[in-house]
Amino acid sequence: MTASIPSGDTPCDHTSVGVLISSMAGLLVFERATPPAGIAPVAGHIDQHGSPEQAAAKEVAEEVGLTVTGLHLLHQGSRPNRCRRPANGNVGHQWWVYEAQTSGPLRPSAREVRVPRWIRPAPPAARAPHRRVRRRSDQRGRVHGAPQACPPRDGRPGSTRPRAAVLPG
Repeated sequence: MTASIPSGDTPCDHTSVGVLISSMAGLLVFERATPPAGIAPVAGHIDQHGSPEQAAAKEVAEEVGLTVTGLHLLHQGSRPNRCRRPANGNVGHQWWVYEAQTSGPLRPSAREVRVPRWIRPAPPAARAPHRRVRRRSDQRGRVHGAPQACPPRDGRPGSTRPRAAVLPG
């Protein structure tokens, strides 16, 4: 997502950064104005930005107009995600994901950003309850068939108490 390099002409370098910017209002995300479509935080290729840290700061400035005052590496690893750029046969990127402290006013790039917004995850009580799932497996431990919902432990909907043991009489 580098302004000086046309994305259609530059082959993918398979190295990218993602930058999470948060505030009291939540996590900054936006609708991407360039492929791939979707809602995302700041991200881009390292290209000629130098180090991953330099690329992270440059992408934040390019995409949302903020100045990075601090970076904390959250994750480094490979992902098999596709790229809009021409590839050399490889698929995926080596990612460096940072949490950034920033300063300055939000000035989104019209070329790369649509509808910037701050989002918050739902509080734990509002999230869907976890469902236990049972799968059949053969003697070698291979899983077969579709997942099946397990019945509640004591037979009543929503109950998590263990079923009462029935003793012979």
